[in-house]
Amino acid sequence: MTSSWDLGDEPDDPRPGRTQTKAPKQPRAAKTPATGRSPRRRGRRMPWILGAVAIVVIAGGLGAWWLATRGPDPETVAEEYLAALQAGDADALRDLTGAAAGDDALESFAQASEYVSDAELGSVEVEGDRAQVHATVTLAGESRDVTVPMERSDGEWILPSHTTVTVTSTMGTVAAIGERTFAENSPQPLLPAVYEVVPQPSEILTGAATVAVFPGEERAEVTLEASLADGAREVVQQRLDEHVASCAEATDAVPEACGIVVPWASDLRELRETAFTVERTPLVELDADAGTFAATGGALVARMTGVAHDGSEQTFTYRTDEWSLRGTMEFRDAQLVLSVF
Repeated sequence: MTSSWDLGDEPDDPRPGRTQTKAPKQPRAAKTPATGRSPRRRGRRMPWILGAVAIVVIAGGLGAWWLATRGPDPETVAEEYLAALQAGDADALRDLTGAAAGDDALESFAQASEYVSDAELGSVEVEGDRAQVHATVTLAGESRDVTVPMERSDGEWILPSHTTVTVTSTMGTVAAIGERTFAENSPQPLLPAVYEVVPQPSEILTGAATVAVFPGEERAEVTLEASLADGAREVVQQRLDEHVASCAEATDAVPEACGIVVPWASDLRELRETAFTVERTPLVELDADAGTFAATGGALVARMTGVAHDGSEQTFTYRTDEWSLRGTMEFRDAQLVLSVF
């Protein structure tokens, strides 16, 4: 028995072209007092002056474009990062971390039980495309100096760091932070905050562990002390009642994994039909340390019809007031599985 629950053209040359007929000689233009040059030669310099102005304007435009597309300086990014941690702003952290932490970390961060407070930026040490952010933060009542790595990617500074947290549970194989579940001993990426970790399934297991993740930490471990919840026995009893009801539906044989033993062979040589009536369901007791259960004290009536040893068709009735079922219980994923024998 298994019961489970359950991202422009240049200007024209001002000189006239040559012709086959010699042009009449023109008087020389008088030089101006200021430059000593003729007006004609002063006019020839205008295109070059305009060209120089055009180059300056284009260069200025490129400078403005470059300034407009630069990302914020590392100090500004560090301040925005600390502000997002304090506000619990997962959307802002998605941009500031370049989504390096992943959706799992951002989902958990949105469900954290406490966020960073009293964050104060100290200094930012920059070396090439890498930097170190030094700050002071308070988390879970503890004030601590922290150092967070930063790097420049495609011209923008980001903080791609997160902490890898491993949860080990004393009972069960799945844990949860808020609505997000994950397997124990499976390293999880978490952003700086305080998280409450609980065992699953919550109907069966109780317990909690608190983990405070400070900025800049690489990894952390937490042990989750889990135990059977107060209502665990009632939940198991309900599932067992459903199993017992299915056992009683058998019509042509004694069902397996139901704890039913009927000595019909002493009265019948061939069994053709069965009918079971549950008068009292066995009551469950759980042994968490041993990983077993026992359901005892049930009452069952069995009516067995078939061919008797003398060849006649007969019906015999059997009753027990000590009907019991026993088995093991284990956790698979986020379910408790009962195996009856």
